[in-house]
Amino acid sequence: MANEEHLKILNQGVEAWNEWREKNPQITPDLIKANLTGANLSGAQDLTAKQLITTINWQEAILDSSLRVEAEKHIGQKNR
Repeated sequence: MANEEHLKILNQGVEAWNEWREKNPQITPDLIKANLTGANLSGAQDLTAKQLITTINWQEAILDSSLRVEAEKHIGQKNR
């Protein structure tokens, strides 16, 4: 289950997320099984494809194209 505090910060928007990441670089965000439908994650710092693909409906989030491509590569590698 995802860390509720991490989800709460992410739901506040990209600026809040980036500020939190800058202040807490030692924390690995836990978004496992988070529902990202409709979330705007464009410009979110330190959000990795590996973290992203563990969430629910990440494909429905607004993402930077490079992060989406990387996430889709991870999915393809897992399905081999």
